[in-house]
Parts: sequence; C-alpha cells; structure tokens
Amino acid sequence: MTLIPVAGGKIRSLFDRLRQREWLWTSPVLRIAPPDVEASYVASHDSGGIDECFPGVSPGDIPGYPGYRVPDHGEWWALPWEVQHESGSSAEMVAYGERFPVEIRRRITLSEDAPVVRLEYGLTSRLATRMPTVYCLHPLFAIENGTRVVISPDFEVRVSGGTVPGLVSPDTAFTWPRVGPYDLSTLDPDAGVALKVWGKSPATGQVALEHPGSRSRLVIRWNPDELPHLGLWINQGGWTGVPGAAPYANIGIEPGWGGVDGLDEAVTKTGTAWWLEPGETRRWTIEIAIEDLT
Repeated sequence: MTLIPVAGGKIRSLFDRLRQREWLWTSPVLRIAPPDVEASYVASHDSGGIDECFPGVSPGDIPGYPGYRVPDHGEWWALPWEVQHESGSSAEMVAYGERFPVEIRRRITLSEDAPVVRLEYGLTSRLATRMPTVYCLHPLFAIENGTRVVISPDFEVRVSGGTVPGLVSPDTAFTWPRVGPYDLSTLDPDAGVALKVWGKSPATGQVALEHPGSRSRLVIRWNPDELPHLGLWINQGGWTGVPGAAPYANIGIEPGWGGVDGLDEAVTKTGTAWWLEPGETRRWTIEIAIEDLT
C-alpha cells in the first residue's frame, strides 16, 4: 500500500503481491499534481487511487450558508495530511479543514497476517454553528471485461447521472443490479456507458469486486449505522472529465453519508445530509480486504 500525505492523504496503490495485481485505477492522462482546491478535480486531479470527499462531492453553494461553497469533490482531497505516527504497517494522519473548520483523523493499518487494510476515522467539528455535510470514500478501481460487482439484493438504488440519454434518466429507481437494458453487476470497459447510482447501504455493509482472471476479489466492508449510504460510479468507457481525452473505464465504490453528490440536493431534495453540530465528533471504520475467489 502506498500513501501520499501531501496529496490529500491519497492512497495511491493497493498491490496484491501474491497475484501481482494492482487493484486501484490510475489515470492514463493525469499525473498526480500539487493539490489546488480551486481547480476542477475531474479535469486536473482525477488521477486515480483513493481520495476523501467532504463536505460534498459536486461543487456548489450550501443552502442557508452564504459565503460557504463546496469545491469540486470537496476539500479533503486537497488538504496536506500530517503523519503523526508511522510504522511499517500503520500510519496515523491528521488534517484540518481550511474552508470548513473541522479536524479529521485517520488511522490506516495494514494487517501483518492477512491482506486487510483498516481505515479508522474521527471527525470533530470546529464550527461555531451546525452545518449540513455529505461524505464518501472515493476509491477508483480498475476494471476488465468480466469484472463483477457483488452486492446483496436488498440494495435499492436511484440513478443520479450518467451518459446514457434516452435509456436511463436521473432519478430512475431500481433494485440492484438491473436498470433498463443494463446489468450493472457484470462490467465491460468497452460498453460506452457511465452511470452514477446511490442508495441506502445494503444490510450486509459490503461490496465485492470480483476478478475472475486472477481468481481473487476485493471486498469493502463498513457498518451501515455509521455510513448509511452507498454510491457507485460505474464508468464502462463512457465518460472522461479531461478535455480532449478519450473516455476511460473504472468503478468507484463509495460508502458514506448523504448519498447524492450535491450537498444542496442532500439538504433540499433528499433530506439525507448529516448535520454536524459544534464540537461534535463522529467516528467510522472501513475495511478493504483481498480474498480468494472460490
């Protein structure tokens, strides 16, 4: 596992040494650049790996809070994270919000006896007033033809965007994995389709990404009481955020709270934003494991 603290605490690599497989996607056109929160994340900083999005994903104003504007993909991906303690298998990091005064602590532990990464978080408000927030982990994984996404069938989903006009419209509701003519559980990087969907976290609190070629799977696990929503960005060669670049293929598996990308929408439309109170601390844990595919 490779970390880059100064680039928003980015996790750059999750490499399976047993199978010689890199699970994280890397942009074919963007290199890691010094973070600039004023820039377009998708056009300049969507280089791959795992980032953190807070207090929203889509850029925009916060209803009722004049002067506060959410940058593209929030501000955590652009903060310098300070490593307070590091050993061969763990790192404790802290960052301080600049536009949004919060303190975020993250302990990352790579198990010494199993292929498991554990991320433990503590978010404390330094705000003088309560404020609505949206959060999600933002990992981008590489996909190949036949890669499968496994989620329990209780996952009720809505479409929030994409590049399939006339076939699937925003706000379309469905039960995983079929929406319109598409089975989203089996991926094809040449399908030319991109969809963002979201819903309440499945009761199992996990998503598995299966790779038949290496007979392995990656599993993300979390507590649905801590992270009540799950977003999926499924880009099968149907989108690029970089002007002039060809579409690429990846999948984002994004547990968090708020569900939708826009904080304004989470407040005024879906009512899913979480209100952070002054001085409040919220904790949550996410695990990422690599397992045999049996």
